[in-house]
Amino acid sequence: MHTLSTRPVAATLLLGLSGLFAQGGALAGVVADSVADYDPVNQGSNGWYHGWQAGAIEDYKPRRFQELTVRSQDRWYLDPVSSYTQVYARGAHPQGLITSGGRTPALQVAVRRWVAPASGTYTVTGTVTHTGGGASDGVAVRIVKGKRVLWTADIGALGSQTYAFTTRVKAGQAVDFVLGPGPGGNDISDSTDFSSVISTAP
Repeated sequence: MHTLSTRPVAATLLLGLSGLFAQGGALAGVVADSVADYDPVNQGSNGWYHGWQAGAIEDYKPRRFQELTVRSQDRWYLDPVSSYTQVYARGAHPQGLITSGGRTPALQVAVRRWVAPASGTYTVTGTVTHTGGGASDGVAVRIVKGKRVLWTADIGALGSQTYAFTTRVKAGQAVDFVLGPGPGGNDISDSTDFSSVISTAP
């Protein structure tokens, strides 16, 4: 009697499931990834927009969000000559009152916005890591939906924090990932990795 091996079938099935998870398929439930979805040419790809707002992070208002319009070296800028404010694949950089390189002193927050494609409950996870260097006084971070602050943190120089929460979002509603300079308004060495993965909640 010959015994049929199930190993090839099992291996094929496992490979197929792994592919679905890796690609953010139905089983994984991933609907948006700020790094994987990043588009240095077009605003709105997979619901992501890259913008800014004048003022301190505690005064941030989603209705005053403005899109960045200058593209250079795979980054979105407000004005690379007068401002450090920018968004790039892995994160962002704000503008502060204490600055360098001939930039104009001003408080400006960098914002990555995600617009929900459908109403539902979503799980939002990610990591914020200050990568600029020890000369910085750190950065301030907020995740905002409408008038509600969903998560906030102050990240010290070279510090890192993870976040995870679940929230109900309506179709077309924005969730804003906001980065500002530290408490002293110093933007020197404020490059920050700020990633987010958004999934349908179980």
